[in-house]
Amino acid sequence: MKASTNLGRVSLVPRGEYDPSVQYERLDVVGFEGAGYLVLRPVQGAAPEDGPDYMLLAARGRDGEDGAPGKDGEPGNSIAKVERTGGTGAPGEVDTYTITLTDGSTTVFQVRNGADGQGAGDMVKSVYDPQGKAEDIFSYADAAAQAVLSSCDPAGTAAGLLGAHDGNKAAHSDLRALVSAAQTAAEGAGSAAGSAQETADGAAAAASSALQAAQAAQQAAEARATMAQVNAAIAAAILDSWEGAY
Repeated sequence: MKASTNLGRVSLVPRGEYDPSVQYERLDVVGFEGAGYLVLRPVQGAAPEDGPDYMLLAARGRDGEDGAPGKDGEPGNSIAKVERTGGTGAPGEVDTYTITLTDGSTTVFQVRNGADGQGAGDMVKSVYDPQGKAEDIFSYADAAAQAVLSSCDPAGTAAGLLGAHDGNKAAHSDLRALVSAAQTAAEGAGSAAGSAQETADGAAAAASSALQAAQAAQQAAEARATMAQVNAAIAAAILDSWEGAY
């Protein structure tokens, strides 16, 4: 009986250009960057280089000399002419145009002519001022604001109070009196420091005065809020008046 031995691979196996996704076996031959390598053991994902996985079989040669210039190519094709071959060019009509190339071939396309515009093209007074007002917009707005203010506050009470409040310190006499009273009470409480009871009473009086001052300040703030509402009504009325006039 004869014994047999499995020698495995005994010849080279060309595998083409290296692919990192391929599992290579011993004696495979791969190309990489112009060189040839022999695979020495199973390997995948490692780029070929001379070492334990690959053996360099043939290094990449030097670049060759430039070749001789090639002959000139055939002349290119270009547009020889474009002419209208159908239609009259009348507004709203469709015309046909033919493009002729230098080799004699042609191609056709169509164009719809736009209609002529109408009118002089300029905005005239009858368009932007149909009621013939010819007024300055700022003068108009000022007059409209005054008219609305007069209708909302014919006696001028709100405007007068606001102006007095903002520009005349005498208008704050009530607040100043309350603040002065609070200050006097605080000074009285300081002079009565020898008596704890008197100091407590003075502090209570000062707190009461301070509360009155805060209430007066709140009333002033409410007056300002009322005036803000009047201003908003004026602005809305001006806008309505302007949109109605134009």
